[in-house]
Amino acid sequence: MMDRKAPAYQWYPKDYDTDEAVKLMTYEQEGIYRRLLDHQALHGSIPAVPAQIAMLVPKVTLKRFLSLWPGIAGKFEHHNSRLINAKLERVKADTAAFKEGKSRGGKASAEARAATHGTARPQRAPNRSQNTTSNTTATEPLTAAEPATATATATASARSSRIDHPEERERARARGIGGGVGAGTFPRDHLHCHQPCARVCVSERQHGILRERHGGTDADLDAFYAEVRARLEPGLPIGDKPWQFWDAQFSAKFGSVGSVNPRTAGNAAAAARFIARGQK
Repeated sequence: MMDRKAPAYQWYPKDYDTDEAVKLMTYEQEGIYRRLLDHQALHGSIPAVPAQIAMLVPKVTLKRFLSLWPGIAGKFEHHNSRLINAKLERVKADTAAFKEGKSRGGKASAEARAATHGTARPQRAPNRSQNTTSNTTATEPLTAAEPATATATATASARSSRIDHPEERERARARGIGGGVGAGTFPRDHLHCHQPCARVCVSERQHGILRERHGGTDADLDAFYAEVRARLEPGLPIGDKPWQFWDAQFSAKFGSVGSVNPRTAGNAAAAARFIARGQK
């Protein structure tokens, strides 16, 4: 008998299409044949008495069924006082054997994992994108007394560890500039700063532009930078990105000689044209 849990059975269109007995059937006979195969798949067999078989296809009258049955009967054979299609039984047996083999393989794999890891559950591969520090910190379980924000704190702690030098870490914490949560917290943010690099850095590129606008020396601008930084309250965010911040401070101190577009600052000729437009 067929496993009643199986909702379907394998169907081979090529075998069906090339079967001579099927080709000799009318479409009406094929429809009856397919319905009888489905009945066998669900119940294991069909009745052996033609009049009883006709009751399985009630859309066809008994008289009509008896006239069609001789062209279908050759596809079934007697088995335990009933009829079966032998090929359908072979297909069901092959499917059951395949499922049993997969089941045995799964059980053997689970037993092997249990013997090696102490659990039959598959082991999750480690996330290579996380370093040892972040894995150790972020995966520790929270106790009932710990706040829900502990995970966010651990993530922020892992992020701050990217800055190695203590002085650099302290300076980055005090900057409070815009441009994203991590702005100013990476060493790459200070690769091209005009020295001294402090609370709010001035890039070498912007320093050169401001020197052209001011017409003075590096010492004059360094004194201006120090004066502005001295007025800033410790820990207070500056609100703008460094370029816009220093451009506004310069204009307030020396007048709007012509603000410089940072997109053209790398090209001296383009910067000169931008300044000239501001003077008109």
